[in-house]
Amino acid sequence: MLAALAFCLSTSAFAELTSAPSFAAAQTKAKSEKRLLFLMFKSSDCRHCRKFDEKVFSTEVFEAFARDHLSLMIYDVDAYAALPEEERRLALGLEEKYDVDKMPAIVVYAPDGRELLKTQGYRGTEAEKIVAQLKSMLP
Repeated sequence: MLAALAFCLSTSAFAELTSAPSFAAAQTKAKSEKRLLFLMFKSSDCRHCRKFDEKVFSTEVFEAFARDHLSLMIYDVDAYAALPEEERRLALGLEEKYDVDKMPAIVVYAPDGRELLKTQGYRGTEAEKIVAQLKSMLP
């Protein structure tokens, strides 16, 4: 399972931040630790995803916030084949549910599972602004 997860994560931007091994694990962590669940769909071929990794995920401000307040679930759509079958079906179902057609696609949930934010594409928003928006959603 860890090998499958490694295929789903970018090696550079996620050196400090790691995704949960499954959506269920991310949900459990969010609920039990009162964290926001940060679900992201990305592609290794996506220019905007690489920019998001560089300008947001790799920043100290985002990493510090994420370590304390987020439960991360990152799906690399190019690596679905490496996921266990059940998790692959779930990822595809979530991708369909949120009509993902631009990446990165992000959905943020409250610890109780309520959807708080859905966005697709990256428009260059600074990490500090993204963190401020996420902070405003904290329970």
